[in-house]
Amino acid sequence: MAYEIKKGGELEDELRRAARRQARCAVRHLKERNARGVGESVHEARKNLKKIRGLIRLVRANLGKKFYNKENRSFRDIAKVLSARRDVEVLIKTLKKFRSAHRFAASNPALTKLHKSLIKQEKEVAGKMKHESKQVLKNLKSARRRTKDWPIGKIKRSDLCIGFKATYRRGRRAFQKARTQPSPENLHEWRKRVKDLGYHFALLKQFGSKRLGSYCTDLTLLGDRLGDDHDLVMLATAVQANLPTPHEFATISKSIDASRKPLQKSVFRLGKKLYAEIPKTFVVRIKKDWARQRK
Repeated sequence: MAYEIKKGGELEDELRRAARRQARCAVRHLKERNARGVGESVHEARKNLKKIRGLIRLVRANLGKKFYNKENRSFRDIAKVLSARRDVEVLIKTLKKFRSAHRFAASNPALTKLHKSLIKQEKEVAGKMKHESKQVLKNLKSARRRTKDWPIGKIKRSDLCIGFKATYRRGRRAFQKARTQPSPENLHEWRKRVKDLGYHFALLKQFGSKRLGSYCTDLTLLGDRLGDDHDLVMLATAVQANLPTPHEFATISKSIDASRKPLQKSVFRLGKKLYAEIPKTFVVRIKKDWARQRK
């Protein structure tokens, strides 16, 4: 179901409806997991939840700090239950891709052992999720009902610009911190802020024009590449936890680091381009674009 609000309606009503649609989609994905496969259904449901949290961040100032924290925490906790299943699936895919890209890794016995261990973990997590699914659905349905009564108040486009500005500022700061200290934690934090900004643009794409299209395309690419880097970090952590000797870990870790280098070079180049403006200038550009669309 499309993640966007329509022009013409009251903004506050459209925002509530958008959140409700995503929650409804998440419920449907989780109910259909047997037909579609657990991994795919969980992945889609988590995306729905991330979009809702992106929406909440956009109107954080309107909701108020206390209510925002409560709702954000509610959807975050629901997603957290689903994360273990998705994380192990991503690890398996990342390991497969890594072994295809590196000749020595294809037949490496330690990585074969790791793959078997991850398959076992995947089955265990899937079994655990079956026991937790009823409570997850119950919590999700309750959260969906609450969206009808979100105290957003009367919203104008200028209010949305406040949300854009705050998200852009957080992303810009996260970029600067990651560039100075490119730790996995800082890069992952930056990725989350990039995704938030992408969700804002997706939600309000009816208000924008093709002038912002290239920016959004680059923003999506940046998020994807930061995601690829994070997947390799997770793989390195799994390798270290499962391989018995320092020599084995050192050899594989060196190749993982080599795979991360071009990704990091790319994300910092994109970050410099996408976060070049100060927040005030960035929002002025959005306002001008929206104004052109209204004429």
